[in-house]
Amino acid sequence: MTIIVSWFDDSKTAILREFGASWTWDEFYESQTEVNAMLSSVEHKVHQVIDFSQSNTLPSNTLTHIRNSGRNIPENRGKSIVITRSAFYKQMYKILDLVFPSITERVIVVATRDEALKEIGSPNVEDSTLR
Repeated sequence: MTIIVSWFDDSKTAILREFGASWTWDEFYESQTEVNAMLSSVEHKVHQVIDFSQSNTLPSNTLTHIRNSGRNIPENRGKSIVITRSAFYKQMYKILDLVFPSITERVIVVATRDEALKEIGSPNVEDSTLR
């Protein structure tokens, strides 16, 4: 699978989703199911770090799939911090923000993992698996 999902830390305050260079929507939905199960396993708010640093393209029909993925979000999901330096991804975010602001309202786009750590307020930056 080119999308790897894991807990950020032992306190389960954030989930890390790492996207490989080439991924499919089927893999995306599999990872979404895994994320939702992880969110359901705890009662506190959980942020999500979505790392696109290895990926620069999106599979086809992006708007349709993004709209679908914005449905049935567990109530304890916090912010989604997207890591990318891709101009294409940043432009797609701007489009999504215009078309689906209810989906992007809790999304923050950053360029590095260090910036993502700051956004989730990680107390254990030095011990983080994101390093």
